[in-house]
Amino acid sequence: MRPDRRQSPRQRLESLVYLQFGIAALPAMVLDINQHGLALQAPEPLPPVQQVPLRFVLPGTDNMVEGTGEVIWADDGGRAGMLFSRLTPVSRKYLKEWFGKRTARRKTIVRPPRGEKARRAASGSQ
Repeated sequence: MRPDRRQSPRQRLESLVYLQFGIAALPAMVLDINQHGLALQAPEPLPPVQQVPLRFVLPGTDNMVEGTGEVIWADDGGRAGMLFSRLTPVSRKYLKEWFGKRTARRKTIVRPPRGEKARRAASGSQ
């Protein structure tokens, strides 16, 4: 398995994103996201365009992220990867705060040392 070479880790997520193609908005499911882009699953293959206006609400908030994404890959099954090419300043702020809270929450999880669980199981106490 190859190591993940992304600049920032992605967060798994299930949220609707609306992609604007002319006058039609295409809903798609966000699969994962980071501060630079997202992966999505659309109900049909994306039209052959590079820049797509998009908008979505960050889960657990009322904050709408709005901007433009650059389609960097897409397949015939409707999956695609996008880089945020332009976000509104407030959207960039919302993303930064949202990722900051999720990172802080992950750091507060306390796990017992590696051998601790095995020692407890061997001694019969948990």
